[in-house]
Amino acid sequence: MSHLECLKAIAHGVPLAQALGFSEADVEGIAGLAAGLCQEGRWESALRLWAGLVSLQPERAEFWSALGSTLTRMGRHEEAIPVLTLALRMDPTDTAALVNRAECYIATAQVEAAAADLEQVIRQDMAEADPVADRARQLVDALHEFFRRARLDK
Repeated sequence: MSHLECLKAIAHGVPLAQALGFSEADVEGIAGLAAGLCQEGRWESALRLWAGLVSLQPERAEFWSALGSTLTRMGRHEEAIPVLTLALRMDPTDTAALVNRAECYIATAQVEAAAADLEQVIRQDMAEADPVADRARQLVDALHEFFRRARLDK
């Protein structure tokens, strides 16, 4: 398909991935590659792939969540917060996005917002079986310890 045909297809509502000739298997393969790069700590490369995936399929909450997670791991907390917020608007049950956003809130001194996200994650894990909720509990414990020490230092 030529560039003009591709643009016309997009203008008529054809999803970008389809207009560009990507199959669902292609998209899933790219997502797998991006996840593998994250596991290897190759954040810049992973970031480029996740950003491409959210452009190809912006309706996929898990891609936004992964992009936000990658930004979080890179220390780009202020950039990650709106990305994770969008992921959570699309999928309010995404506990990983909530914990990642809480980490970003902590890093940007928005402790009350972080506490609200962490509380929501912990509340959803009544069976205490979700490893993401375990991370939320660890962060709550760390916040309590931080504030306990801050009171002692006064």
